[in-house]
Amino acid sequence: MEALKNKLWIWGHPTNSLKGIFGLTKTSTVSVVDAVNEFGAVGAIYVPMGRPCYRPSINADMHTVKKTGWSMESEKDVLDLIEQKKEWDNLKIGIYDDFFSEANAQSNFTQYSVEKMIELREKMHEAGLEMWVVFYTMQIDLDVWKDYLKVFDGVTLWLWDEPTNEEFDEKCKWFFKETEGQRRMIGCYLYNFGKEKEATKESVRYQLDRNLEFVKDNKIEGIILHTNVVGGMSFEAYDEAKLWVKEHGEELV
Repeated sequence: MEALKNKLWIWGHPTNSLKGIFGLTKTSTVSVVDAVNEFGAVGAIYVPMGRPCYRPSINADMHTVKKTGWSMESEKDVLDLIEQKKEWDNLKIGIYDDFFSEANAQSNFTQYSVEKMIELREKMHEAGLEMWVVFYTMQIDLDVWKDYLKVFDGVTLWLWDEPTNEEFDEKCKWFFKETEGQRRMIGCYLYNFGKEKEATKESVRYQLDRNLEFVKDNKIEGIILHTNVVGGMSFEAYDEAKLWVKEHGEELV
């Protein structure tokens, strides 16, 4: 058994990169590493949000983080991560973001056969990396995921619009059924990006409480907190998540 905080990841973006979109008007100075330290998290997944980035510099910034990962949207991203792995042993995973998004036609599943994804996965394995994927509940009716999902080492579940408690339980039940035997993590939004407004502390606490149960039941291996760039804004959901981790972070699971 180990402390729950060793199951926590931060979904990280460049500092203050979301100001002016999704209804966010406040300035945040919380970096990815700041958020890792705030929550006592074990890992961080870096998502550049389309901004130019110099991976060696960012990996150097994250050198104190026990486990790191990067979002990917292309074969080039895969090859870049394999190259970075040679320098950074804490780099553990690459995660395909928006892989099932129809709006991301230049980089989504339409650009890759199942066989090609298996080839890329094996290259990552040879380098000591895992290949994960993001799955949004809004994509449940997109049947193509059935062909691809098993290719990935792990699947992360995301509920874009803040769900009711009943909706959360229903979607998680579906997720566990469709990914039986696979490694899994669940993302928890600390801001309601779908509705472009603050998330509620009650919903965040409910999701985290349920995720703790899922960890204990071995249904998921981690919880991903989204995101550092809504830190320092006095949002109740972000602060509630910090309080929740303070209460449960040392709990053995």
